Amino acid sequence: MKYVHLYPDYAAEKLEFNKILKLVEESCISDLGKSYVTRIRVSADFSFISRTLTQVDEMKSLLELDSPFPNDHYLDIAEILSTLEIKGSFLAEDQLLQLLLFLLTSKDIFDYFHSRKAKYPELEKLLRDEVFQQEALNTIASVIDLEGNIRAGISPELDRKRKEIRSKDREIERQFDVIKAQAQKSGWLAATDESIKNGRRVLMLSSENKRKLKGIIHDESATGKTIYLEPEITLEL
Repeated sequence: MKYVHLYPDYAAEKLEFNKILKLVEESCISDLGKSYVTRIRVSADFSFISRTLTQVDEMKSLLELDSPFPNDHYLDIAEILSTLEIKGSFLAEDQLLQLLLFLLTSKDIFDYFHSRKAKYPELEKLLRDEVFQQEALNTIASVIDLEGNIRAGISPELDRKRKEIRSKDREIERQFDVIKAQAQKSGWLAATDESIKNGRRVLMLSSENKRKLKGIIHDESATGKTIYLEPEITLEL
């Protein structure tokens, strides 16, 4: 690549080249794109300039006249790939999800140009030496779903734990409803509605009744007349 050294040094600023780069950077939808823009330099390579201008023209035509181009999940997976190079390393669920989404977008891009053979020749050349690894996508997709959760059936131990948690959640709900009905019948509640405090399901008790039920007080109202109590039995569960 033949780059031009502008003279004087402030020529780029005078030509407002930096302003153009700034506008392009602001239009980027990923950090990868923004990083690429910061590396752009003025070129004196005619074939490079001609080729990239054609790419811009093709992309403009694509965006204006064709079906939407895949533009989700342009993720920087460099750190993930570096981790995988370490023997014995493993990826966390969120990293697997990032890799899955990246591969899905990559597949969509390959499929996009494959279904439009020769329609955008210069853009297609960007993928000329690349091969999409369908096996990698299939393997990851068989383990993790699009919400980032490990699929059922992958680990018997994980399935057992999930079943235990669901059972425990149902028991907590049942016990909470029993206590709420008891408190409501006894006239201890400041409001019939329940509430959530610190991510926990709590009862709204009148402050004078706060000793009627065992539990943890998470908060109280501004007037001090209402307390938010998590019953002891559901806390233990």
